[in-house]
Amino acid sequence: MKIPKEIRNKIIERIDSGESKTSENACWEWTGKNISNGYGRFSFQGNTMVAHKYIWQHLNGKTNLNICHTCDNRLCCNPSHLFEGTQKENMEDCARKGRVVSCKKKEPPTLKNLKRRWFLIT
Repeated sequence: MKIPKEIRNKIIERIDSGESKTSENACWEWTGKNISNGYGRFSFQGNTMVAHKYIWQHLNGKTNLNICHTCDNRLCCNPSHLFEGTQKENMEDCARKGRVVSCKKKEPPTLKNLKRRWFLIT
């Protein structure tokens, strides 16, 4: 779906326009609406779009993979903080960073335990 330039510009304006955006290393936070899971979102022609995934696809082209955050900030849209990954790679990244716990027991987050069902700690 091609989004007209004037709408794209409004989307870009929804990213934090404060000092943080001037630094490549800082998170550029989405200031529009959020999904209940904490990711930035917007609607276009009746479709809900996730902000960081839209930014990635706008710059790099369409993907069927997850768009993951190196910074673990769900509102961040800084392209230098985003990377493509499978669900497995995303969960491995979470485990390496200690951001997951088992739904059955509080087992230590290890890559081996990823075969079980995991939930993100927000």
